[in-house]
Amino acid sequence: MPLPRALILFSIACAAMLGWWAQVLAGPVDLHGDPLPAEAAARFGTVRFRHQTGVTSLSLSPDGKQVATTDQGPAVSVWDAATGKRLRLEQSKGSSGRWAIYRRDGKLLVLENEGQLLRLRELDANREL
Repeated sequence: MPLPRALILFSIACAAMLGWWAQVLAGPVDLHGDPLPAEAAARFGTVRFRHQTGVTSLSLSPDGKQVATTDQGPAVSVWDAATGKRLRLEQSKGSSGRWAIYRRDGKLLVLENEGQLLRLRELDANREL
């Protein structure tokens, strides 16, 4: 009778070790599962919802599941509102983007840049109209 219990405990220990080794081989990650730089042991804060330059606009999708942001450079980012993970990063053509706003149905993103040009971006197909 003790052998099956010992076998079960051994199996659980092996499974835990395999999970640990998989994490070690994948490289260091922070508390959110984002990869750390090669020599880092930990991260204070997070890399979620982070732009390279200052954010100039923020728009929440009608269903509340996504956030679109523009920054002082040419980047337009779409984020998962619950986790903060970047879903899409696009570099706008030409000058920097001023703002991005969702259409009421949430399927289109309206973008405006410093050149006063409006652009429509279909999110499902990931194409500009």
